[in-house]
Amino acid sequence: MSPMLRGGGVAFGPKPRDFSSELPKKVYDLAFRTALSYRFRKGELVIVDNAMELESPSTRLLADIFRHHEKLRGRGRSLMVTLEERPLLEQALVDMDRRKQAILWNEVDVKYLLELSRVIIEREALHNILLSHEEDLTHKAIQPWHKSLVRSLPPSNLESTIGWEEFRQLSLAKAEEKDATRIEAYGSAAAARYGYAESLPRGFKRTELTLSAYDLLTEAKKIAFANKTGLSFDEYIEDTSTDHFPRIKALDYQINIKNDVVDETAQTNRLQAEKMLVDVRELELQRLAILNEASLLAAQIFEQLRDTLELSGDTARANLMLEAARRERTSIDQVELLTLGARAEFSRQIATVASMEGDFVRQEKMQQEVEAREQELERRRAEIEAENVLLEEDLNDEIDEVESAIEVEGRETEASKEERRR
Repeated sequence: MSPMLRGGGVAFGPKPRDFSSELPKKVYDLAFRTALSYRFRKGELVIVDNAMELESPSTRLLADIFRHHEKLRGRGRSLMVTLEERPLLEQALVDMDRRKQAILWNEVDVKYLLELSRVIIEREALHNILLSHEEDLTHKAIQPWHKSLVRSLPPSNLESTIGWEEFRQLSLAKAEEKDATRIEAYGSAAAARYGYAESLPRGFKRTELTLSAYDLLTEAKKIAFANKTGLSFDEYIEDTSTDHFPRIKALDYQINIKNDVVDETAQTNRLQAEKMLVDVRELELQRLAILNEASLLAAQIFEQLRDTLELSGDTARANLMLEAARRERTSIDQVELLTLGARAEFSRQIATVASMEGDFVRQEKMQQEVEAREQELERRRAEIEAENVLLEEDLNDEIDEVESAIEVEGRETEASKEERRR
């Protein structure tokens, strides 16, 4: 606004001026080399020949590496300078709340080289830094720096690590795609590691790879369990009631609402109410499908944990996991019977609607399906009862064997005592 008007600007007012100036490029280059030289003379510059990348984004693995490094170099955090993106390392650092501890070589500033206790840098990253900061050492007529001179080096020493490629691709995936691909990546890496472990002779390496495969499979199943139920497996262990599953709660809410609407509609339009009951039966089937898959996943997780604990030598906890797996398998049988009954009810409801609409062909077809479902239900119920009888007999045989072994051991102990008395 004109200075002549009320509330207008100031005539010939102050104009902000910036008198600062950047350091000359040669001075800045010298500062870079001086900082690196200072770190090197103090033994605080660690040069890594290959890529600083992990075989998996494991905070436990990275913490072990840090602890070992501190034993060798002393306590204190290190700045890690990498040649290229190292997604697995960066993910582990983020999970450890150390996200600013790793940086690309072309993002390094002089102050970064002096802030932390030491600098760990990839050899090719150091080459690129020195190459890009040597203008004061090069004759003006010679172009000292060009992007074509930049070196790149993939972490080739990790390419032979079984499962590393799956982890790397998973870490590079977009955020919205990670949950969908994580289960597949973990399962693929676990299968590859387990297959290779089976080809090795018995020993530490085979056990280590087998345990790693078990852990990955368990984690993959836990993720699938959470995706299916909306509840983490650790929360499920604390309270194994399926009523706490968010997805079950959501379906129960829909079923209750629809049942209320059916009751209201039945007073004025019976056919419409019967059609709505078809939707209710379908929701009930969806509910049972979630329960069935959740029990199956839980059983597989408990069995996987049993194998891990058994291989680790923790027999007591392994037996607890086995009992939990058996309970889940029993739950699977119960849900299977409920599902077969629900499918028969679903077909029966469709037959009712077809009858009211006069569609007798469809009614006959649905009635046949109802009979088939009921026969399948009876057959499966008989199979489960037979399996339970056999299981109980096997359990009784095991108990008898244990009791016999205890009795024999007791007699041997008494005999030994009697012999010592003589």
